[in-house]
Amino acid sequence: MISNEQFKLLIEQLKLSSGLKQSEIAEMLSVKSTYLSDMINGRVPITEKMLKKISEKFQINNFGSKNITAGIINHSTIDNRSYYSDSPDVLRAEIDRLDQIIETKEGIIKSQEERIKSQEERIKSQEERIDKLLDIIARK
Repeated sequence: MISNEQFKLLIEQLKLSSGLKQSEIAEMLSVKSTYLSDMINGRVPITEKMLKKISEKFQINNFGSKNITAGIINHSTIDNRSYYSDSPDVLRAEIDRLDQIIETKEGIIKSQEERIKSQEERIKSQEERIDKLLDIIARK
């Protein structure tokens, strides 16, 4: 099992390497952002199930190592600009990582669009109800 400090560092590295917000990482892991925050801050235990989810979603394969973040692909220079190797394997890994980020962002967008649609339908229903009540009041 990893310590809370290691878990906190892991989540920070995931945020940096993926460009995702903590809330987006929580959504990818199918947990509330408050629950992820509680794990990061030691208020709830870090479970093997959560580590497995993180491993699968972010393709991290070395949770057993002392350097928990070593499995996160990070191609950046000191001034934080990305660089690319000429190696086809490295380029393929980077393309796969970027494809996963795009897929994740598209999933988040789709989820938010569905939520907006649901809220718009609820608003429309409430507006219709208000109109009916206004008609009743106008008749009196």
